[in-house]
Amino acid sequence: MLALTGNAIRKPISINNGVVINTREIKFRGQITDIKEWVYGDLTHQYSKYWIYQNRKEINIIPETIGQYTGLKDKNGKEIYEGDFLQYDDSDEINNWCRGEKAIVVFSNCSFLGRMKPFDKRTGTNQNMLIDCSDVVEIVGNIYEATEEQKKEWGLE
Repeated sequence: MLALTGNAIRKPISINNGVVINTREIKFRGQITDIKEWVYGDLTHQYSKYWIYQNRKEINIIPETIGQYTGLKDKNGKEIYEGDFLQYDDSDEINNWCRGEKAIVVFSNCSFLGRMKPFDKRTGTNQNMLIDCSDVVEIVGNIYEATEEQKKEWGLE
């Protein structure tokens, strides 16, 4: 049985020479198997079944909808998860290459990234570290609840 837990914010960890690293809150989301509503909490997996523990309850979820919390919030204070669609601001505070763009949150090379369209799936080009710009993005949907138009736009079909 694999349990990925840590629903409480961890305290900063001190490492060599007094350098302090702040760790993020570890939690997951997934859609409840029968009613397809979102649930948030600790993730557990055994064989082919997945559960999220919330308020001491074990809730069955759809495995394909599991997304990890990035530890970041969008400009409106909403938690950003893997699989979210993001819209970058069209302001002067943003680098020209991502101004007004859309992105999908992915986990790649040990980091949460905003993958923008168009992108090359082989090389992973057009990706942006979310930590650099979470305050100038807004969540506008996710890949699990995408419309047919969004699926086509992002090549998710």
